[in-house]
Amino acid sequence: MPTAILSKAERSHALTILLELHHNIFNEPKGLPLQRPHNHSIPLKDCAQPINMRPYKYLGLQKNIVKKMIS
Repeated sequence: MPTAILSKAERSHALTILLELHHNIFNEPKGLPLQRPHNHSIPLKDCAQPINMRPYKYLGLQKNIVKKMIS
C-alpha cells in the first residue's frame, strides 16, 4: 500500500512491525565482521606520486551549505 494513503501513525506501526520481523538484519553490530577467505588490496606502483589535481570547486551557495552541514 502506498505510504501517501497511510497516516503517520500507521506508517510508524508498519515500520515497527518490519523492524521486529527482521531484527537480525537491523541490529547494531557487536564486533568486527567475520574473516574472509580473500583479503583484497590495491597494489601500488613503486615510487608512485599522488596525482596533481586541483580540488573540486563549489559554487558560493553550495560551499556555504556544505560548511553549515560540517559545523
